[in-house]
Amino acid sequence: MVNKKNSSNHSSRFTMEKVIPQSWKEKAKQWLKNPQTRGLLTVAFLFFSTIIVVLMVQGTYRFFSKAAPDKVGLSFVPQTASVTPTGPQQLKLWLTPTKALGFINVEVNFDKTLLKLNQAVSILDTKYSQVIKLSTPDEANADGKIIITLGLDPNQLNAVTAQAFALANLSFIANTANPNLTSNVTFNTTNAQLVATDTAVLTPTAINAILSINVTTGAKLYFSAPVPANPQTIQQNFKINVLADTANKDVTGVDTKITFDIKKLQIVKIDAVANNGFKSYPVKVFDNATGVVQISANIGAGVTALAVKGSNIA
Repeated sequence: MVNKKNSSNHSSRFTMEKVIPQSWKEKAKQWLKNPQTRGLLTVAFLFFSTIIVVLMVQGTYRFFSKAAPDKVGLSFVPQTASVTPTGPQQLKLWLTPTKALGFINVEVNFDKTLLKLNQAVSILDTKYSQVIKLSTPDEANADGKIIITLGLDPNQLNAVTAQAFALANLSFIANTANPNLTSNVTFNTTNAQLVATDTAVLTPTAINAILSINVTTGAKLYFSAPVPANPQTIQQNFKINVLADTANKDVTGVDTKITFDIKKLQIVKIDAVANNGFKSYPVKVFDNATGVVQISANIGAGVTALAVKGSNIA
């Protein structure tokens, strides 16, 4: 009796847990063996596979079809130069567009207490003969602002291309007798308006110029031309050497502090130059948060340490 009761109980549990799922499995097997069922599954597989492929293709198309924004690079050549009250410096204004330009409105700013536009702006590209606004020297020197607004000659529509070109010459002299000053000549990109011949509005990017004012003779520190040459592009590294001229004097060390605009530049690294006479660099640091570079170099200690003399010492 005990065995039978136990057998009965096991039979009951088996019915609840095993027999019912087994009946569904049998039904499923029979359903899958049906030729019509297999046909429906094949059609469904092809249908959903097609949808997935279409979505993938559309997604890929959307990703690769995003065009880069149309831009115009604004720059000066040269980027660095020197001026005095009687020694002018001419800056050539260059444009590097991604599309052919039909309308140009550029604003150049300078410190009128330090610099002066000493002659009329000269337009170099005659295709932009429709002069809408061109600041005179008197206007520019009154507010430190040069406005150049030009339209393309309609007869030259097919002559312009998306290539770099020199638009104008700007000639500056020093407006102060104070020695060893620097001043920037900058583009006001907020007020710039540059429209392509297909009516697309282009975004301006700018590389400004730095003018040294009334540089006195004697020992000095200065920068080499950048490599690669201007204009520079975003996320592209370039190199500039810090050069020394000892004015034919013996020097045992050099200390310099350099500042830069952290919104436009950041320092990647500072490399010491070999075989320039300076053996030790106790300070060689930069801070991209504050825009400061500090470099200190000396000839080292000992009887073999020799003073450095010369120019263009990197």
